[in-house]
Amino acid sequence: MAIISEDLFDFANLGNEYTGLAGILHISTATCFSGPRVEFYHELGRDQPYDYITISETPELVDFLSSLNAPKKELDQVIEFVKLNNEELLKYWYVGDTMMYHEVDELIANFKKV
Repeated sequence: MAIISEDLFDFANLGNEYTGLAGILHISTATCFSGPRVEFYHELGRDQPYDYITISETPELVDFLSSLNAPKKELDQVIEFVKLNNEELLKYWYVGDTMMYHEVDELIANFKKV
């Protein structure tokens, strides 16, 4: 069996070293049930609460889809991160599933931290 070194990625969990945030930012490629968004977690896990923030020039918390209720200061930082990296986050959302590992790695490495 061949080892494939150029896998496709449909999501990434980014820690403080990539974002400057005091939590984990989950980014993903487009899904059929929602628009462009990131999810902010304090801990990783399928059943962990998160806050849902839209990816746009004016990102917003989507209250009815959020369960973490992070402090306002943390949410403001997530929103600032999304504003600073709007173009890159939208690129990953729309075409990330066609990007090779090195392209995803480069995109993430170029994120502006808050």
